[in-house]
Amino acid sequence: MKLYHISDNKNIEIFEPRSVNKSWPGLYKQYVWAISSEMVHNYYFPRNCPRVCWMIGPNTSEDDKNYFKSFGEFKSLIFVEKAWEKTIEDTIIYRYEFDNKNFYPVDYSAGYYVSEREEIPKLVEIIDLKEELKKSNVKLIFVEDLSKYQCESTERTFRFSNIRMKFLETSKNEIIRRR
Repeated sequence: MKLYHISDNKNIEIFEPRSVNKSWPGLYKQYVWAISSEMVHNYYFPRNCPRVCWMIGPNTSEDDKNYFKSFGEFKSLIFVEKAWEKTIEDTIIYRYEFDNKNFYPVDYSAGYYVSEREEIPKLVEIIDLKEELKKSNVKLIFVEDLSKYQCESTERTFRFSNIRMKFLETSKNEIIRRR
């Protein structure tokens, strides 16, 4: 399996382990984080771009499978607010590939892996978002209100990931951020 780090920074020569900035049970050291090739499509976006990512999983109900398929025959659906469309188009994204020998999984569903050592990427590539999503059979959907899909994530039986939601642009979440 290939492991990657995705960034809009093209000048990372060495990845240094960093402290975990959120609550991860059992993760108390410093780590270099990587994402699996299976889930890397969820990260081909500017760092703070909020997104909701859905996949059909082993526990997805038949009703939810039918709802998912109403968007077309895709491996994954990624919802992003329209306010981010230009930023996504204008941002150059780099894919850093790691040798996976020092990494171990910490969240299989999300595709997260960590290493406790310095890591030097073995390859750096500029990615073309549209091309990579097409190759991965992923549909990108721009929406007016992403919070609707964030709520649906918890109400449905999809395998999902809600990423960088604190950066939502909708007025509803602007109120939440001010609290």
